[in-house]
Amino acid sequence: MTHLLHTAAALAEIAGCFSVWAWWRLEGVRPDRWDFGGAALCIAGASLILLAPRGA
Repeated sequence: MTHLLHTAAALAEIAGCFSVWAWWRLEGVRPDRWDFGGAALCIAGASLILLAPRGA
C-alpha cells in the first residue's frame, strides 16, 4: 500500500512540474478557475497539516 501512495505522489509531482513548464513554455496562458481551485486546495491541505493540534 505504501508503494502505491509513493507512486501516486511521484506522478502528481511530475504532473505538477510539467504543468508549470508547459505554462511557462506557452508564455503564460491566463489561469482559469481550476487553477485557483487547485491552489486553494493545496493551501488548505498544507494549513491542515501545519496547524493541526498535536496531542501531548
